[in-house]
Amino acid sequence: MADPRILIHRYALPATAERGADYAAVLAASFPSGAGVPFVDTGWTYAIYAGSKLVYSKTSPGFTATSGTLGWIIPGAALASEALSDKMQERWTGPINSIEYTFTRPFHLVRHALMPAITDVDLTALHSDLLDLKDPDQATFETQRVDAWNTLQKWLIMKGNRPQLILDDWAVRDVHRFLALENIFRDFGQSAGPDGRYAQLADHYRERAREEFSGLNFAYDYDQDGFDDGATTKAANPVTLLTVPWGWNR
Repeated sequence: MADPRILIHRYALPATAERGADYAAVLAASFPSGAGVPFVDTGWTYAIYAGSKLVYSKTSPGFTATSGTLGWIIPGAALASEALSDKMQERWTGPINSIEYTFTRPFHLVRHALMPAITDVDLTALHSDLLDLKDPDQATFETQRVDAWNTLQKWLIMKGNRPQLILDDWAVRDVHRFLALENIFRDFGQSAGPDGRYAQLADHYRERAREEFSGLNFAYDYDQDGFDDGATTKAANPVTLLTVPWGWNR
């Protein structure tokens, strides 16, 4: 018998809020079966911590509760005086089926969030027949683009980059585009039967995304003032020296 306490806390990345702007906090949770948790706006607390310091809190009622999500809009003024940080945490605490739960998520308070720079037009520019192949119940490729954007940001974070400090949205455009095309062709391949063309295209764009990412450079806001102050270029993949260069320390 499954442990009744086990739930799926669904999020792809740390929460990111621009300081001074309203932020939509959302808790998304499901049972292992995939069914959304039937949230009720009673007995819940939402909080943001900077280290162990509580910097914001809100308690029921007032949350937006649905099957699978619980939400709240944090007014921009609530965090306007807090220091920028990627070490904060948001925390939801409350009851589900009479069991008390706490859901935590890393929280980044930033000056500017990194923004996507592609739409479906940028995808059809490379493959004009994409719209003809699209699933009839899918109006756009938004799902594939959003998943690709999450993957790109995860790659950046895993290489020690903070996406919110990248000043060149355009610099990551092609990586995002190639990852989205990989998702699209991977999806086509699953419904196309034994025809392996789409799987080959998916592999092709995965490789192109990795190649583009490996050579990625961008202006980086090391001092977090929101401006490119010169000499701030950063590589997405920093080079690790395995030997001491000639002349080192001479």
